[in-house]
Amino acid sequence: MNMKEMPKANLVIIRRIIGITTLVFWVIFIVPWIILPAGDRLAWQLQKWILLVAAILTLIYIVMLIIHITQRKHWMDRTARWISCASTVLLGALLLLCASFRYGNKVWGNNKYVVYNEFGELLEPDQYVLYKRNGFIENRMYTIRYDDERDHTTKYEYAIYEPLDLIKVESSVRMFHDNKVYHETDFYRLCDGYHYCQSQNDFLFALINQYNLR
Repeated sequence: MNMKEMPKANLVIIRRIIGITTLVFWVIFIVPWIILPAGDRLAWQLQKWILLVAAILTLIYIVMLIIHITQRKHWMDRTARWISCASTVLLGALLLLCASFRYGNKVWGNNKYVVYNEFGELLEPDQYVLYKRNGFIENRMYTIRYDDERDHTTKYEYAIYEPLDLIKVESSVRMFHDNKVYHETDFYRLCDGYHYCQSQNDFLFALINQYNLR
């Protein structure tokens, strides 16, 4: 092997390593997606981050492969290379965006429960979903609430009282019609997500205070 061939050989090795690594990440992502019950996920949004890494590595591998295939100097080859690379980057960006939408964003969590703001399907509002952690798995429980297009919630604080079968949600809501921020307190039943009426708030606050004094 002469000196001119060494850089090409190194690129081939790097491309193969990236290809194998990409395949491993896709397998790690797909296996839990197949074996876990519908709605459940790996804890700490691992599937989201694995998918993002797999997508980025796939982009790099495809671009390197396109450059290798179209490395001749004819102008048509160069044009095909740049069009293919641009298309691949655009496709990868869309995949990364879809990955972010699919798994949503973490809103709140403790060592046992976690709430994600997940994007709704077409023409459906976003939703806040409660999960219960079980080791490395997060089991989907139910949707606590849906986004209201008339307002925008700027902050959430959750408190869960398992012995009382109760969830307390403190939220700051900015109303679109007057641009003012209002504080709201909502209570939900932990076992099924039932939303208590606002008229029951005083009783539920008293129940929590009595529980905290024990």
